[in-house]
Amino acid sequence: MATSFAMQQIVFVGDILNTAARLEEYAKQTGRDLVISGALLSRPPPDVDVASCGDLAIRGKAAHVAAFRLTARRRRGPAARTPS
Repeated sequence: MATSFAMQQIVFVGDILNTAARLEEYAKQTGRDLVISGALLSRPPPDVDVASCGDLAIRGKAAHVAAFRLTARRRRGPAARTPS
């Protein structure tokens, strides 16, 4: 029995949404602002620091997911100073 293209899209989107929800749950539990998967890390913005959270066991996935914490870099120079 062949799987339709529409059904493949639903499964694909469902997997992405499940992974995103589990990473959001992990971020809340660990007090991190933003956690992303390794698949999304291919092009991080230039103004963030990236740190590994390790490989996480995600409910609903057979394989572990590489997870990374993103933290905005503090600005340096005149824009970062507060008036006296």
